[in-house]
Amino acid sequence: MVSRAIVLTADRMERNMSHVVIPLFDGESYDLWAVRMQIYLDGLNLWEVMEKDDVPLSENLTVA
Repeated sequence: MVSRAIVLTADRMERNMSHVVIPLFDGESYDLWAVRMQIYLDGLNLWEVMEKDDVPLSENLTVA
């Protein structure tokens, strides 16, 4: 479940994408990084891809 604060932040982020820095994980504070990454991906409408379990792999794994 995504909190209202995260949704509002993601909406604001979509309007200001030119000022957004991709959150990089530095090996510390995983929980904070994970929330920031979720907000970033949600702002790009990509978070739903992370929540799907049924994404089939290509038979040719060398094809990206």
